[in-house]
Amino acid sequence: MSSPRRRWILPLSALPAGLWPLALDLKPMPRASIDWLDVAGESALCVIALAWLLALSRTRLAHAVLYPLGLAVFCSLVGVVPDLLEELFVLPGQLPVVVENLGKVVGCSALSLGLLRWFRLERTRVHELQETSQHFETLAQTDELTGLSVRQIFFDELEYLLPGSEPLSVLMFDIDDFKEHNDRFGHPAGDEVIRTLAGVIESRIRNHDVACRWGGEEFTVLLVGVGLPTARNIADRIRQAFADIDFFVDGQAINKTVSGGVAERGPDDTGGSLVERADRALLAAKAAGKDRIEVGGMTMGQRPKASVPVGGDWEVD
Repeated sequence: MSSPRRRWILPLSALPAGLWPLALDLKPMPRASIDWLDVAGESALCVIALAWLLALSRTRLAHAVLYPLGLAVFCSLVGVVPDLLEELFVLPGQLPVVVENLGKVVGCSALSLGLLRWFRLERTRVHELQETSQHFETLAQTDELTGLSVRQIFFDELEYLLPGSEPLSVLMFDIDDFKEHNDRFGHPAGDEVIRTLAGVIESRIRNHDVACRWGGEEFTVLLVGVGLPTARNIADRIRQAFADIDFFVDGQAINKTVSGGVAERGPDDTGGSLVERADRALLAAKAAGKDRIEVGGMTMGQRPKASVPVGGDWEVD
């Protein structure tokens, strides 16, 4: 925020523009006839000033901008009218000249102040629009319940990384018996289970991995630079950490489990085929009794060489 002293620098800079003509006009110049060219020009200025006043009265500008601009136009009108009368009636004296130049000084200052305030208001409005746009863009890319990415972001990242040579693995998770949990305890309790699993997943992957809520109680994770053995290990740690959590509903402790499927990108995989193999592995885990992780797709000989990050949750037991 600028200081009050700086705020008046621009309006005061208009003073020389008004004082210079005042110094010239104060020189007595004898006149005995009407200069119709000046009369026509000043009459046109009067009409323009009145039109501006009418236009400003119908605008929705903020008062902080409207008042200085209106004052600037009014001062211009006040400055022109005496000079016009002087031209028409060939009046002697310096009063019209003083009024005209005083109008110039006040009008230029008010105009500068009004434009300055207008600029500041418009700049603030642009910043607000940018923040609003960024907010809606974030909402479009983020699941409201969990804060994870949406499915489209997952696919965009997967399609971007597929042409590369580094290993890519996809994990898919589905909460076991979730419908029964919702029917028995209600949707708020179900939402709490979903948010908890999202938090478990986020805490066990890296910042450049992509976790998304696939839909309902299903989640998908894209692990970058990670082969099948490590991906299987990470998926199992997520499964075990979630199973160890107690959910309390009406004072009753409840444990929930999750099933998962894992697949690694093969030489001929598309984004859709890689996700499909992870999904089939997830269905196999459900069919095999739930609360387990199954691996889908290629044999070890078909897989590209895996990169195994070391340290923390990424170290293979």
